[in-house]
Amino acid sequence: MSSDDPESTHLLADLEREIRRFGIQSALLGDAIADRLGMAATDLRCLCLIEKDEGITAGEVAERTGLTTGAVTGLIDRLERAGFVERTRDPLDRRRVIIRLTQQVDRRLDPVFATIRWQMSELWAGLAPAQIDLLREFFRRSHGVLHAQQVRMRAMTDADTVGVQPSKT
Repeated sequence: MSSDDPESTHLLADLEREIRRFGIQSALLGDAIADRLGMAATDLRCLCLIEKDEGITAGEVAERTGLTTGAVTGLIDRLERAGFVERTRDPLDRRRVIIRLTQQVDRRLDPVFATIRWQMSELWAGLAPAQIDLLREFFRRSHGVLHAQQVRMRAMTDADTVGVQPSKT
């Protein structure tokens, strides 16, 4: 697809708008889910990080989110009190503490996510395997871009944001 082609330019602009809408709607849904579960949206995002990695250290949560270690400790304390996570010693390094989901977390989260999973499965069922593969690859590669930009944003100073120009890095 050539960026000089007016049709390509229109398609790419429309794709970018839809991706932004998807991101905004995902964030709003996350806020609603967090409210339903009685937690802050940041707590839910961290719970999802812990789930994705099947265990993570508090330091890794701080590094990935940009939260201070003190804020992460409080967050983990809240999730532990609510019964969502537990702290366990790393069997290979007893000094290291791993944060993992509890056995009961699925029982508590499934009622909230069941309808969402079902509706998304219905949506995906209408796609051909090649379309699913294309989407999977797009999101896999986008993850790297978004992570790199998250790191870049956290490293910026106030002076860096004055007259910000798009960066290709």
